[in-house]
Amino acid sequence: MNDAAYPLDLAFAAVSVRTLAQKLDRRLLLAGSPERTPVVGFDNGDEMVIGKLHLGGFDKA
Repeated sequence: MNDAAYPLDLAFAAVSVRTLAQKLDRRLLLAGSPERTPVVGFDNGDEMVIGKLHLGGFDKA
């Protein structure tokens, strides 16, 4: 694996989750919760907060 694969995979996941959070039905994603914080990352502990999702919309981090 080259040095670019790790950050590119994380960035691709972040953009994908952000796009889905903006396009899918917020009520479905919130499932009764007033707010959710989408996060992507790897099982070794690296993570990236995408933003905040609430009934009014999605705020990018």
